[in-house]
Order: sequence, then structure tokens, then C-alpha cells
Amino acid sequence: EEALSQFNPDITVSTFFQDASILPTLKDGSKKILELHSSKYTKILMYPSERWVMRLYGKFQILKQESIARTYDKFVILTEEERSLFSHFSNVEVVPNALPFTPDKTADYEAKKIIAIGRFEYQKNFFELIDIWAKVHKEYPDWQLELVGHGPYWDAIQQKVKALGLEQSVILFGISANVVERLSQASVYVLTSHFEGFGMVLIEAQSVGLPVVSYACPSGPRDIVTDGKDGYLVPLYDKETFAQKLMTLMESENLRRQMGSVAKQASQRFEVDTVMQKWVKLFEKLK
Repeated sequence: EEALSQFNPDITVSTFFQDASILPTLKDGSKKILELHSSKYTKILMYPSERWVMRLYGKFQILKQESIARTYDKFVILTEEERSLFSHFSNVEVVPNALPFTPDKTADYEAKKIIAIGRFEYQKNFFELIDIWAKVHKEYPDWQLELVGHGPYWDAIQQKVKALGLEQSVILFGISANVVERLSQASVYVLTSHFEGFGMVLIEAQSVGLPVVSYACPSGPRDIVTDGKDGYLVPLYDKETFAQKLMTLMESENLRRQMGSVAKQASQRFEVDTVMQKWVKLFEKLK
């Protein structure tokens, strides 16, 4: 409260850290905005179904989040997909994440390389991606799948790759300091996550012109990928359809170029200037 009194802001924004429950109680005169920087059900979905105690605890956390969100002048979420989940709120606004860069490189549509980027953990569901790749590899043995990232599942994923005899076609790249470089050396991006908060990697992939094959997981891919235009959205856990859609893109360089061009254009709606205009409009509403 002392800091707010000192700065005398017109608007104060919380990104749902420890300050979230306190800010609305401070009578400093500023309007209060709360941003949920993940999907509504993250605190449930972040645990496998067998960890039902943690999932139950997650439900209570979500109820607490909602009670806090109601006390703000505006409550910002990341996707239109989730707007209906807060239909009982009168203060909801949707503002997506912005691209962290404007790449000067474009995907290599001739490259026989598929790429996925993310932490090697439960959420990203790389085990299932490797199952899908095992199907695809039989038909396209000269293609490679590159997994960029690291995390607690590294050893288990490495073991699975070895057990399926995919060591020559699956590259575990590790952490990369140059994401644009990695993306631009591939011709298709894939995402098999159990859930996302938004899916930054999808807009980053689109920005270099990569067509995407993604599970339509909650939440984000439905806001980012237009099925059949700049990639494919696949029903969650439908490995067979995922493999088919991926092979459709692998089969045709022309299709990769066509969808990649649409993807690059689509990514422009997530450029910093465009997203910041949404914030500016939101701020103007609160004047």
C-alpha cells in the first residue's frame, strides 16, 4: 500500500502471485486488473489422473482463484476458448500472450525434420509423441523427430526411444539458446501436450512459417491453429489421426509451404504491438 501511495498509479495489474488477494483491498484509488497466466484447470490437469488427491486439492485452489478474480475491476484470461468457462463473471477480458521475437528466418520446407520444444515433464506428453513417431517412422524412415528441451523425464524418454529402436530418427537435442534457429531448420511443428496455458511454442513456430499438428488440448491450440488452414487440430489422445495428419504434411512439400505461409501470416496477430493495443484498449475502458 505504501508503494502504491508513492507511485499513485491509475491502474495496478497483478499476475496472480501473492499480491492477488491483497490488491483489491487497498484503497489507493487505482483500478485493479488480475491476469491469469495459465488455463483455468491447470491446477488439476498438471497431475496425472492417478494423483487424485492433488487433483482434488487443485479444485479447491481453482475455487479460491475464482473468488479472488471476482473482486477485481477486470479479470484477464489468455484465450477465447476459455471465455465460456467464466461466463458467470462480468469482468472478463481476453488478451493473448505476445510473440517474444520477430524472426528473420523461415522454416526449411525441404527439411525432413519434425520438431517439438518443451520441458521434459508430464504436461508435454512426449511419451505419446514417441508412440506416434513409431507409427510414422515405419512409413517415412528418412525423416527425423527433434525434441528440444530438458527436464525430469529425460532419462525415461531416452530409454523409450532406445526400446523402440528409434535412436537414429529421434534427436534429443537438449536445451537450446536459439529457438528460432531450431525452428527454422524444421518443416513441421508438433504438440501432444495434455494441457497448455496458452501454447507459446505454437505462435513461435507459426512466426517462422511452420505448419502445426497439435492436439486440441485445453487451452490455447484452438485459439492459435485454424484446422486445415495453417495446420491440423487433432482430438486429444487420438494417436492414429495425429499420425495420419502428420504424414499428410510429410508427404507434400507444397502443402507444407502453403500451410506455413498461412501460419506466418496468422502469427502477426500475436506481435507485441498488436497485443499491446489490446492492453491499451482495456486500460482505456477503466478510465
